[in-house]
Amino acid sequence: MVDGYDLLIKAQFSETMDALEFNLEDVLESIEAEKRFDVRERLLERIAFLIYQDSNFGLLPINAPTESVSSCINRLCKSTFSFPIDLPNLLEFSFAYPSSACLAEKLLDSDERFLTSILALLPLIESLDRSSVFHPVSVFLESIHLINYDCEVLIDWLNSELAASSLILRVLKSNCNVTTRQFWTNYKPAKTPPSTYTTTFRDEPTIKSATSKPIISLKIIEIVGDQEMTKNLNLRAIETKKVATKKPKILKNSGKFEKWIEMVLELRARLRRLLAANLVAKKLDLILKWCDKFCDIFDNE
Repeated sequence: MVDGYDLLIKAQFSETMDALEFNLEDVLESIEAEKRFDVRERLLERIAFLIYQDSNFGLLPINAPTESVSSCINRLCKSTFSFPIDLPNLLEFSFAYPSSACLAEKLLDSDERFLTSILALLPLIESLDRSSVFHPVSVFLESIHLINYDCEVLIDWLNSELAASSLILRVLKSNCNVTTRQFWTNYKPAKTPPSTYTTTFRDEPTIKSATSKPIISLKIIEIVGDQEMTKNLNLRAIETKKVATKKPKILKNSGKFEKWIEMVLELRARLRRLLAANLVAKKLDLILKWCDKFCDIFDNE
């Protein structure tokens, strides 16, 4: 029998159920036999997410028998682990977030928490009031605004966070869906109450640091897939000074769907190059296809 901890380690490095390299009977037996609460809880969480991920990318068996091993594992995960976050508890503390931007800033403290939270909120796109700070459209667009619509962040998430591919795929599908599309295209940032400001200090390089000669110069050759990339790195002596900045206690909602359109256009171009060079997982080809559908709808509007 597979040890629960060994299965957990393998699951942490897998992106699909098939990648576990254990047959489903062994996985089920290991889960049911695991007595260590922390290992069992984390294992169920990970297996539940792998099943969820497979369902997003059409990798689950079609028309599987009701009592199949896969169905048993799925049912066991659902009965033990509430995926991906406890929404009632989250919504209960809405008073703590005066704007969607404030909530987005808090969620972005952890990539995994942000990605799984938006995944949990997305199904509520039609049932939640549009003015709610938890409405998935506002939370997502305000989050994207806070990362400055940086496509590099999306690429990094897709490469390092299991939940990222599911989230981007589901957001693109929601964008293109005839019923839910209006929630995105009609988004207008809700007004926020007047805010007081706090003074913080940040370290900023001095002019002397920018003009000083490099202390060390490095040439780095990196081989990724079948591509060879050369980077030149210059290390300088850096002097900093404290600069006072004012930050509002209540962040203003400023997200724009038009900016998300530009971001998807860039994501599509980046994914095409990365997939052609075998630098990202092949499954991201499905996200590229939905980027194409998205651009067919919005690029000409």
